[in-house]
Amino acid sequence: MSAPAEVAVPLVLDDACLAAWPLPVNDGGKSARGTVLVLGGSPFTGGAVLLCGLGALRMGAGRLQLATAAPVSVPLSLLVPEALVLPVDSSAGGELRPTADLDEVLRRAERVDALVVGPGMMGSVETAAALLGEVLGRAGPHALLVLDALALGCLPQVDAGLLHRLAGRLILTPNASELDALLEGEATRRPGAAGGAGPGAHGPDGAGPGGPGPDGAAPDLAHRCAAAARRYGAVVTCFGTVAAPDGTVWRSDLQCPGLGTSGSGDVLAGLCAGAAARSGDAARAACWATYVHLRAGVSLCERGGALGFLARELLEEIPAVLHTLERWPHAEGVWTGGSPSRPVEGGDAAGCAVPVWSPHE
Repeated sequence: MSAPAEVAVPLVLDDACLAAWPLPVNDGGKSARGTVLVLGGSPFTGGAVLLCGLGALRMGAGRLQLATAAPVSVPLSLLVPEALVLPVDSSAGGELRPTADLDEVLRRAERVDALVVGPGMMGSVETAAALLGEVLGRAGPHALLVLDALALGCLPQVDAGLLHRLAGRLILTPNASELDALLEGEATRRPGAAGGAGPGAHGPDGAGPGGPGPDGAAPDLAHRCAAAARRYGAVVTCFGTVAAPDGTVWRSDLQCPGLGTSGSGDVLAGLCAGAAARSGDAARAACWATYVHLRAGVSLCERGGALGFLARELLEEIPAVLHTLERWPHAEGVWTGGSPSRPVEGGDAAGCAVPVWSPHE
């Protein structure tokens, strides 16, 4: 069991941070904003794929492809006319199976900009691990990969060599129990901290995820996310905290209890994929998706109360949230010096890494 690694004080994830670290301006056609492929669902959980896919489009992805259990593929194609929908063979119990139907999905996985695996998937960890390994092995050389739900549960069983090759390209979206499973066998508690690390145990003033501990030190959640990021070479987002493999952590202090609802995580995974397709940068994509997800929830809370809104309602909030956040100079140019993992010249007082705008030479 490895000792807990030191984690830097989290950087502030807020409007100013993202305004200084924008998603690329893509004024071309839909191909310029990237293609997202979502693989997941079952005959009983096709809605998870729908929420995830629409999240990717709402985040600005240009093209969407959905792969799910054959019995729900045709209805899904009618519910999401913006997407290409591919059928995948499934068992009577709902497991997606790596049969001949998967060949077309694998061919498309080689050509997409972002790939999501896991939303709504059912069945055994062993079958899911075999499917995940096959899909990850066929992903294009520059694609970013978002893993959610059952795909996270079987990640420890995926070949270590494959994970090493994918380092820096993975985005993981665990909830509290999934994060615990990812870290099974590893010491991750903040040095000197006592007590358990149960779901919802960490937050500002102890009220929710992402806040400081009682002694003012970085919270257990930051250390746990950083440990998972380091272990899998991935960017991890969990309850408003984002961690990169090098130990950098971002945290938002926004709170929205209503986001703890069925389907909310599927939307977040889709937002990650949409931002990944646009930016090609795992840390930037996870930070944008995490914060936009929180802002959309807060917007619904302010209008209708903290609880009771539906995950599908988050999707309607995303364009307005993006409109508010995406306020960079609308001109041709490139961003230079904006490492997602260290402060650069021009960093703001909160310590956010701030890229510097410079026009084309």
